[in-house]
Amino acid sequence: MKVILELLQDAFQHANLPSSFYEAKKMITKLGLNCGKIFVCPNDCMFFWVSKEDEERETCKVCHTSKCKLRVKVGQVSTNDDSTKKVPTKVLYYFPLKP
Repeated sequence: MKVILELLQDAFQHANLPSSFYEAKKMITKLGLNCGKIFVCPNDCMFFWVSKEDEERETCKVCHTSKCKLRVKVGQVSTNDDSTKKVPTKVLYYFPLKP
């Protein structure tokens, strides 16, 4: 993202563009252009989104693949529940049409 901002700053020298990704994100949020997330099956079978039941599911209805993978925290060797974190395997980002 930083490379794109630098390219735009070089192309449009007189424009007032943000200098970092953080500043660009703040500007977009102020405009009301928030980004939404939908968890997706790793094999693209289904969205975990439409109903409350689908949002709470841990596996896909079609292929029975888990929607999350376990990630061990850096520097931790043990496999206790404290040292692992569930991370979604695939996420779809979208811009909602209205708030």
